[in-house]
Parts: sequence; C-alpha cells; structure tokens
Amino acid sequence: EIKLFVPGSTLFSQENAPSFEAAADAAVDAMRRQLKKFKEKQLAH
Repeated sequence: EIKLFVPGSTLFSQENAPSFEAAADAAVDAMRRQLKKFKEKQLAH
C-alpha cells in the first residue's frame, strides 16, 4: 500500500501478491503510472 500526497490530490496504490517484494514492485509500478498521468494532466493545463 502506497499513499502519495501531491499538491491538490492524493495518489493511492494497493497490491496483493504472495511475497512482500512482489507486492511492493507491483504497487510501485502502479504508482509510477498514476504519477505519470498526474504530471501529464498538470502540464496540459
């Protein structure tokens, strides 16, 4: 579970996997996608 506070929003990612490492990697990948989308939206305005 990752919660990232950014100005004007909160990004959240939660993943389940057999091991902590696999779940952490999946959560980081999901957070990376969300953060990229968030940044692209900010730049468009």
